[in-house]
Order: sequence, then C-alpha cells, then structure tokens
Amino acid sequence: MSKIKITVLKVFAPEDVFGKEFVRTDGTVVEPCHLKEGQEWITNGFTKPEGFCGWAFADFRKDFYLLAFGGEMPGTPKGIVYTVCSDGKRPVCFKLERLEE
Repeated sequence: MSKIKITVLKVFAPEDVFGKEFVRTDGTVVEPCHLKEGQEWITNGFTKPEGFCGWAFADFRKDFYLLAFGGEMPGTPKGIVYTVCSDGKRPVCFKLERLEE
C-alpha cells in the first residue's frame, strides 16, 4: 500500500462562506480551522497524522483508500485527488498525492 501526502491548499473562514462572522446559538464566534495553507503530512491512510484534523481525516478516508490501493480519480493527474473537509462553516481544500515507493 502506498503512502499518501496531504497538502492543505485553501482554508476558508466563516466570513468567506457567509459574508460575515458566524455566531453559534451560545454566542461564541466560529473561528477558521486551525490548519494552515501549505502544511503537509505523510500518512499510510490508516493513521491520522499528529496535529491533523480528525473531522477532515474521517471525511476523505475513501480518497485515501482510492490512492493507497492504486486507484485513480478521473479528470485529475495520475496519483492525485483534490478533496475538501465537509465542515460547512469553515471548509478546507486538500490535495492528496500517492507517493510511489
């Protein structure tokens, strides 16, 4: 099974999504995700890298498996999948890349 490199491409703030800050019903303001654009991790697809968002890791597990076991995503370069975390208040876009041994 191949290792996968995760790269953060774009972090959106609630203001990017809603045009204003997003305030929860308890009055707290939703902040952007703690991940930073350009951050990178390498994983085997089964273990969440330290410091990586658990929500995002769970969201694109299917994409890890596709790449790790040799699959390809139609319409993208070989060995690459572009994906996104499903947190609708502060989504993050990622590039997943199969690392050939």
